[in-house]
Amino acid sequence: MSRIGVFDSGLGGYSIAYAIFKQYPLQDIVFLADQINVPYGNKEENELEDILYSRMSWFNRQGICDVILACNTSSVLKLERVLKDFPNMRLHRIIDLTVDQIKGQNLHEVIVLATKVTVESHAYQKRINVISPKTKVFEIALVDLAKLIEDLVDDHQLDLELDRHLSGFKHRKLPFIMGCTHYPLIEAKLNDYLKGKGYSSIRPILDRNDLFSVGSGNFVCYTTGNSDRLKRQIAVLFKHKQAILHIDI
Repeated sequence: MSRIGVFDSGLGGYSIAYAIFKQYPLQDIVFLADQINVPYGNKEENELEDILYSRMSWFNRQGICDVILACNTSSVLKLERVLKDFPNMRLHRIIDLTVDQIKGQNLHEVIVLATKVTVESHAYQKRINVISPKTKVFEIALVDLAKLIEDLVDDHQLDLELDRHLSGFKHRKLPFIMGCTHYPLIEAKLNDYLKGKGYSSIRPILDRNDLFSVGSGNFVCYTTGNSDRLKRQIAVLFKHKQAILHIDI
């Protein structure tokens, strides 16, 4: 295995790509943020299938066979055309990896925070029911949260969004799953609001040693949106200077 692709609709997937880079500094990584189409979570499934086909086709043209779908909304899609037309491509979906962290913990209740498309698929609930059938699952669609994070809004606007959807769970100390890779960027705020233990997809992906290899450590980041905007977002949220290339797909 050589280069690995990391894909997201926007900024959230960078948290995974950057975490991989820090833990596996010799891994060659190509990160693509499809910011021209962010947010994915409020789009129709047929439109998303077409978008994902073009983006996975781009990875295929780069000779990248292993792509981490660091986007929960993408992970719930069937992507049948992608799998049929690019048989050598291996898509690594993050939902099972994320949910498997609660295996054996005998949780009575858990909150799943996700986008509209992800919640409507019930993908998290189905997986939780398999490994922990007695756990009661509260699926909450945080409709605008990913976009608010992308827009670097202030705490007041984030608080309004949390109150809009989560006021009934405030300080109830229930564990919660961050079913969108944007959400760990405000994990401290979510912890403070819900007072429960949070689970994200970053740690289980890093634990997949079989995905990573030794290369030259080349970490390249692309966006379909404004490259200066993504550069600023990363500088603000990660305190890191990252070169960003714009690409039209």
